[in-house]
Amino acid sequence: MKITLKTSVLRAALICAAKKDLRYYLQGVCVSINHPQIAMVYGTDGHILFAGQSPIEVIEAPENYGFDLIIPSDTIKAIDKKADFVTLVTIPSLPKDYYVLGNTSFQAIDARYPDISRVVPARDAFSELKISYFDPELIVKGNEALSMYYGDKKGKVFPLSQRGDYSGAIHNNQNNAVVVVMPMRNEPGTYQGLNPDFMQVQQKAA
Repeated sequence: MKITLKTSVLRAALICAAKKDLRYYLQGVCVSINHPQIAMVYGTDGHILFAGQSPIEVIEAPENYGFDLIIPSDTIKAIDKKADFVTLVTIPSLPKDYYVLGNTSFQAIDARYPDISRVVPARDAFSELKISYFDPELIVKGNEALSMYYGDKKGKVFPLSQRGDYSGAIHNNQNNAVVVVMPMRNEPGTYQGLNPDFMQVQQKAA
């Protein structure tokens, strides 16, 4: 097999992938190859998930379509920062699951990646909108991932669809990429305002 992948998609997924986790398979980016023109790319740490399409060019077709490949995070980080596309190649002379991505050889992580189809909300999931409470760091991370994916400047804020205690979705009003964010379970609390007693002089100095 020899195909090309879009590097910005891999990097977007890496932003949401786990940095340290007992679930070692989350410390990588999953590439799902089911179609000769589009690959699905995923990255998650269990609290936030990036899922996006990557256009691919098939130079040498795989034996079969319909398989997942988990690429270690360090391999993604090693991609040439100036490259828009990177080549993924199998190494026939080595045991199964050895590949080259760009100039880096690696062994794919041997594990089953979570079933993303069960995590991404359906299109009609937000027919009834309810306020959610999200970890601000996850929202920043999700916007950063989509900015990377779409080639926007870092700091852009994308639409956020909410549905109460269920997962929310950061998106670009398109169906080629989405970031799914799990809400915080904390109670919203009761706003108390700000005590005005010490905002003005209460008595004149003696």
